[in-house]
Amino acid sequence: MKKLKEKGITLVALVVTIILLLILAGVTLTIALGENGLFKMASQSVEVSKDVAEEEKVKLAVSAAFLDGTGTLTKANVQKALENEFGTLEEGQLEGGDAGPWTFKGDRKTYTIGNGGDIQELKPKTVADLKAGDWVIYESSQGSMPCRVLYDTEYNTTNKTDYGIQIISSNIVSDVTLGETDPYANPDRVELDNKRTESWYQDRYRGIDSYNNAIQTLNKEASKYINSNTNFVAEARCVGSVPNDPNSESELTTHSSTDEDCQFKNGKYRKGDNNYETDWEQMNNISDSLATVDPAKKYWMASRVEHDGDEYGLYVADGFCSDELYYEDLFHMQCDLENAYSKTFGLRPVFKLKDGVKLVDGDGSMNNPYKMG
Repeated sequence: MKKLKEKGITLVALVVTIILLLILAGVTLTIALGENGLFKMASQSVEVSKDVAEEEKVKLAVSAAFLDGTGTLTKANVQKALENEFGTLEEGQLEGGDAGPWTFKGDRKTYTIGNGGDIQELKPKTVADLKAGDWVIYESSQGSMPCRVLYDTEYNTTNKTDYGIQIISSNIVSDVTLGETDPYANPDRVELDNKRTESWYQDRYRGIDSYNNAIQTLNKEASKYINSNTNFVAEARCVGSVPNDPNSESELTTHSSTDEDCQFKNGKYRKGDNNYETDWEQMNNISDSLATVDPAKKYWMASRVEHDGDEYGLYVADGFCSDELYYEDLFHMQCDLENAYSKTFGLRPVFKLKDGVKLVDGDGSMNNPYKMG
């Protein structure tokens, strides 16, 4: 009697089968749940269907209004027809005069309705639609801040720049102290031959360090006004810094003195720069009032001045006068006891807005500024 030969699968075949099943499962999940998967496509289809349904109801309402008005549209018959389709309208949902055109805010989209019955979707405005000089309210970390548009889409296109949309506070928001009483200054960072330990020397070293790091300090203070809860701002800087590179610094150079007894010779100090020029020119091109503030006070420009080879400071703008800048020394390359100073002036932050942020209200005027949402 012959014995039947038993048949089965090998361990290798079993492993291969499991791997194939896992691959198929992964492909299936990707098709169903991936970035462009079936579930997402189905969800998008539902949203499109809702949009189309609302558009059809608006068209039906306008047609009904035409019949009700025997070929003439008025605000009254348009509102009546819309309420037949959508229910009682809220205040402000239908805007415009009696003769039109009208703006209707649906649940999904906003439409313009012409007095001839033409209907168009009103695309929501974004910050890309802002124009230089427009007024915008920014809800900063410290509260509502009226701002003006400094750089817009047209500026970037015309000048082939990548500044994005930037707005500047219309007023001074706080005071910042630079110089020997600058709270951020660190005398240990000063590069200088034969450093001394006496207290007055330490004060002078703080003044030097404050000058060398002034742009970083001013930008740091400006960044405190970013409201992380709204997510509208990409970065903040002090006016006068480089628009697309706010922390740009001039090089550190060694200053030699002919006075052999000078304790501050052979130190490293940052050279003067022209950082302020781009902002200052644009502020005055837009409007004289953009450079002025109320109350009229001086405010820092994040740009350094090296005057006569031995005076170091920063540019400041006079909030009352928009046609020129001044400079304020933070220290002198001298060997007496009065060669470092403390200066306190205002801060005007500049905010770079994120792409795609919507404008939800306002018309850009001073009395009705745009609001972001």
